[in-house]
Amino acid sequence: MQQVQEEVDDECTSLSIESINSDSKHKRRRHHRCYYCPTHINNTIIAKCKGSIYLAFISHVCFITASLFYLKLAFIELSWFHYTSDNDIPNKLLGEDDDEIWSNYIAKNNNNNIEDTRDSYYIESKQYYALGAIFFVFVGILDWARYCDILNAFMIFAGVAGVISGVSTSTFHERLWDLISVHLYLGEGYNLLKRDHEYDMKNGYGILFRCGDFFFLFGSILDVSCMYMYKV
Repeated sequence: MQQVQEEVDDECTSLSIESINSDSKHKRRRHHRCYYCPTHINNTIIAKCKGSIYLAFISHVCFITASLFYLKLAFIELSWFHYTSDNDIPNKLLGEDDDEIWSNYIAKNNNNNIEDTRDSYYIESKQYYALGAIFFVFVGILDWARYCDILNAFMIFAGVAGVISGVSTSTFHERLWDLISVHLYLGEGYNLLKRDHEYDMKNGYGILFRCGDFFFLFGSILDVSCMYMYKV
């Protein structure tokens, strides 16, 4: 009887230790301090933001908003592509940002509508590109506050580079900052895959979020590939 009681006590002690260790690991994963911040910030702001469901909701809203802006930009690009094809505008001319070159082409072809359509396309494309990039900056900041991961700087700097590209007045600087932006988005795609989201992969939500991470990385790879194929 004494031997049986000792075995039971050992099992209970082992279970208690395992449960305590698992709980402490869970708490450390959810509430570990940020070593890139001062102590007084770790004890206040970071402690409140870490794992916040409210910040997660705002981050998802910003991400969807940014994606919608880029979707609108894709339709604008598609419309401009069809317009230039229908009017037989040379591909070499599309990359020119010199108004004099465009004016000479318009004068030779007697089509003043091209200039108006081109100006409208440039204004709208830059506007939606910059707006989408701004909201991705918000996503990066909110995710940094939630996960306290320095690698979220990829998303922040990618959005900032996108904004600079959107407001650039020359084609060279626009393409340069766009090139930087898409490579930083690619780094964020890798960061999403390696991050422990703590989703339960047994339910639909966990699988949905994980698929979203893969699609973001896949889209970033396509952006970088298209950049080298058509613009650089």
